[in-house]
Order: sequence, then structure tokens, then C-alpha cells
Amino acid sequence: MILPYDWKEKLKPGNLRQTINENSMVMSIVAVVVVVLAIAWCVHVADPGQGNVGNRDAYYINYKTGAISVKSADTRVPLAGQPDLVQVIYFSCNSCHTKKAAYYMEYSPQALKALQQMKAQPAGRPMAPMAAQLQYGDQLVSRPTNPPHWVPEASPQGGKIMATRGCPNGKVFEICLPS
Repeated sequence: MILPYDWKEKLKPGNLRQTINENSMVMSIVAVVVVVLAIAWCVHVADPGQGNVGNRDAYYINYKTGAISVKSADTRVPLAGQPDLVQVIYFSCNSCHTKKAAYYMEYSPQALKALQQMKAQPAGRPMAPMAAQLQYGDQLVSRPTNPPHWVPEASPQGGKIMATRGCPNGKVFEICLPS
């Protein structure tokens, strides 16, 4: 494509301002495209797919047998027929080469009932009224013990359980997820 002017000459530092002034419509379009791309990039950086819990896996453990399994992170425990299966949160101080159980998690019976009701709703129905049934603290946590001693995650005891201790030498621990 041959342009009606010498574009190399138009983009020289002295002529750049004049070129922008002469092509304000094109510059406006370019500016809008740059802003849209910047917003898209910021959204991607803020949530690179991790907000969609259904696409991730999590560790689960039968606290009586010690058997560890990997299931979808949207698996709500305790499961019918598997009351000893709970989600286990692991942390590590060395990039998950060795991991330690930080705490167990499961839902209260009231939360499981509300989640089942939400799941049974027809597609397209707003979930906000149903989600309001889930109370802050309906998720329960316990130290990794057999049997677990469950407390609401929103309680002071729950906060202490979830406050994992730091690593030696001031290193920051990381939560380990299945790969």
C-alpha cells in the first residue's frame, strides 16, 4: 500500500506533533484502542482465571484413613456417604516441594442445604437472593486433627487456625494447589 505522503518524514520528532494535529480522528481511535487494551490487561492480571473455582482442583483428605485425593475445588464437603472427607489446605516454605497441612475446611449443614438449593435453581435465575442464605461463617475450619474440632471460619478461633505461621528466615509461605 502506498501512502499519499512520506510517513517516515511525518514521524520525525519535529513533525510528530503536526502529524497528530492533522490526524486527530485517527489519534482518537488509537487512544481508545490503547485504553481498552490497558483495561483488558488489568482485568487479566487481577484475575487470571483463578476466580473461576470450577476450573481448579483442591486437595481432599479422609482424616480417619489419611488417604489424600484431588477433586474439583467446587466439591462441597462433607459429601453424602463420605462424612470423613474434608478439604485440606497445604502450605509450604519451599515452593511446595514439601508441604504441610495447615487446616481442614468443610461447610456447615445449613450451608450445604443452601448450596443444594442454589444448584437446583433453573438456569438464568439470579443467584443473589439464594447466595444471601449463605452466612459468613458457614464454612468451618479445624486444625488437622482426627477427629476435627470444627469452628466457624469467621470466629476468633477460626482466624487463629487459618493464620498459618511464617517460615524460617522470614520467608513467605505459599498455599499449595494440585498441579
